[in-house]
Formats: sequence, structure tokens, C-alpha cells
Amino acid sequence: MVDELTEVLYQHPEDCRACGAALFSAAGLATIAGLYVKVGTAAVSIATSIAGQPAEYGAAQLLPGMWTWWIPESLAGFLLYAAVGAAGLLLARAAKKVQKLLRAL
Repeated sequence: MVDELTEVLYQHPEDCRACGAALFSAAGLATIAGLYVKVGTAAVSIATSIAGQPAEYGAAQLLPGMWTWWIPESLAGFLLYAAVGAAGLLLARAAKKVQKLLRAL
């Protein structure tokens, strides 16, 4: 399995670097969206609790009509996106090293 991944990395380093950058960017975007939702739900919860209403709000109630399955709302979701971002960063760095090696040949 590792040999096949190494072959792909050496045969298509530009594509692997672009894929790694895309993974890193997507993880960053999702993390920012998750933080935005955390701040928004905290603000709405405070406002509704002051008004005497139940203070339970999630991403679906804060952003009606949008798909919110990809937005992390818990520590596990944030850790998952951190792992995806780290994998993307490692892939992009490995592809950059391979590109340098191939240029030197």
C-alpha cells in the first residue's frame, strides 16, 4: 500500500501537492465555520436565556436552509478536521520535496 502511494507521489507530484493544499484549505474553512457557529450559538443562547426561553441552539437552528453536516460542533469534529488539515499539509510538503528531487535529476 505504501509503495503504491509512493509511486503515485513520484508520478504525479503536482497533483498530490494540489490535493494536499485542497485538503488543508478545506479543513481550515470548516474549522473557521465551526468557530463561527460556536460564537453564533453562544450569542443566541445568551440572548434567548435572558428572554426566558430555552437556550438550546445548534448549527441547524442558527443557519436554517443550509447544509450543516460538515460544520464541526464538538471537540471530535474539530479534531477530525485538524487531522485532515495535518494530512493535507504532510502530503503537500512531501510532494514539494519530491518535486525538488525530480528537478535535481
